[in-house]
Amino acid sequence: AATPPASPPPPIISPSTIYLLGRAYDRTNEYTTIRQDENALFWLTYRRDFPELAPYNLTSDAGWGCMLRASQMLLAQTLRWHFRRKDYRPARAPPQRRRDGFVRDVGTWFADFPGVECPYSLHNMVACGLRYEKLPGEWYGPQTAAFVLRDLCDWHR
Repeated sequence: AATPPASPPPPIISPSTIYLLGRAYDRTNEYTTIRQDENALFWLTYRRDFPELAPYNLTSDAGWGCMLRASQMLLAQTLRWHFRRKDYRPARAPPQRRRDGFVRDVGTWFADFPGVECPYSLHNMVACGLRYEKLPGEWYGPQTAAFVLRDLCDWHR
């Protein structure tokens, strides 16, 4: 019997290499750059005490909103690349950051309030998720979250 051809060896990945959004960093020599790039990302996480998701009496997404928040961060990063550029970094200091119109827009777009002013809010994601038979408080899988973002982006145009 013929011997099958040998598979190529896997690529050698250095333990000192870190990958972030498609870019490779050397952990030893580029630590400061890695931290700057991490700090420039939009961070959207669980929240509480937002306006109630009626009639479900939910004012927090802790325990069920992880996929929605991860999806929001992915979309925020995509919008950053689309409207700015890949290497855009908002100012670190809050006063300068608040003066950046793009940062203000993103903050508004993802604020947890219902309505057209906040198209990517948890409220609008949940309202859109009803089309896919997801009730508020239920975990969304990646496919449903992607469909919801697609629909909200179409609505926001």
